[in-house]
Amino acid sequence: MPEAPTRKILDGIRVLEWTAYVNGTAAGYMLGELGADVVKIEDPQRGDPYRGVSRIWGLPAELPGGRHVGIELVNRNKRSLGVDLKHPDGRAIVHELAQKADVFFTNYFRNNVLERVGLDYDTLNALNPRLVYAVTTGWGSKSAEANDRAFGQAVEARMGAMWLTGDREYDQPFMVHNATSDTMGATLLALGIMTALFDRERTGRGQRVETSLVGSQMHAMGHAMNISLFSGACYARHSRRTHSAPFNNFYRCSDGEWIFLTEPEADRFWDEFSSLFGLDPADPRFAALEARTRNAVELIKILDEVFATRTRDEWAKLFHDRTVGFAWSSIRRIDEAKTDPMLIDNGYLPWLDHPTLGRVRTLGFPIEFSEGHVAPRRAAPDVGEGGDDVLAEWLDASPDRVVALKTSGALL
Repeated sequence: MPEAPTRKILDGIRVLEWTAYVNGTAAGYMLGELGADVVKIEDPQRGDPYRGVSRIWGLPAELPGGRHVGIELVNRNKRSLGVDLKHPDGRAIVHELAQKADVFFTNYFRNNVLERVGLDYDTLNALNPRLVYAVTTGWGSKSAEANDRAFGQAVEARMGAMWLTGDREYDQPFMVHNATSDTMGATLLALGIMTALFDRERTGRGQRVETSLVGSQMHAMGHAMNISLFSGACYARHSRRTHSAPFNNFYRCSDGEWIFLTEPEADRFWDEFSSLFGLDPADPRFAALEARTRNAVELIKILDEVFATRTRDEWAKLFHDRTVGFAWSSIRRIDEAKTDPMLIDNGYLPWLDHPTLGRVRTLGFPIEFSEGHVAPRRAAPDVGEGGDDVLAEWLDASPDRVVALKTSGALL
């Protein structure tokens, strides 16, 4: 086996961010995972407002040592600089950093706020024409709602995702407890930044990059959205009981757990299905796609009875032992999924030496490079943690200058 690469792909790239919560912020941890030097600007008193959120979807957010579970992912691989941007010396020091940076990005602040503190595109571009300036918004900068407060789940509600989720027999929207849109938005922001950096290698110039939560959700829902745009048809919510494709459905096992069949080429595997589930392959009710569609409710009832004869793990073992060709999965809860050997084998749950939690597994980077090392580099910083080193490394600031800035109140 070849040795694992040690070169960091973005080594030498300096990133300055002024962000809050998840959308956009997570782009920084991704760039840091790839080797960039990422510095997060934070308010010296309260930091990123996400730090003050005590519960996330009903669960406590606090960790030992005053840490915050949400901050730990989206702000890892970074150093923090506590800066009072209302202070002229605070703004001046950020302008100096921007002149040394390759990337500046933000997500949380309206244009008038960015202009007031001198972190708008025109100001930073004048200071550093090679700077890639990136911003992600909630509702897009050109809409009537451009300045409205937005979070991922609000966008999911607006874009129809909450009506695609859940069973159609329940006449109410369903909310997904996950920052899916925020993470997608941050991923697209990172893609935009990387593309602009690549373009800078050709042109020598930076540029402004923009994404939005609503755009990222449209991208995530692209299949359903485009079907509606092109044909006028809208996806109906899934119905486990009446779904027209019984081999794209989930079934309860004898222990109350579930198995999911998800095979779009059911005709191809019909003989295998029939043999495994005790069906007659020549049964005219089910032997062809159109017949199965007409008789889907009846077939689902039969499969309900079949799956109820074994536990979920017994079915999983049978499928593995038979090396079945069709696509399937057991349905697991998060506490089961996080211990799945498949995740560990693929390197998706690497170890991180954490200053208060010790050696823990954390979420890994889902892209692997044959010529570049990608791994968590450091735990998320406290407000201002590492800031003195940033000033020394980026600006060659003397200890006396740093003390003076702190004394003036410009820095934490």
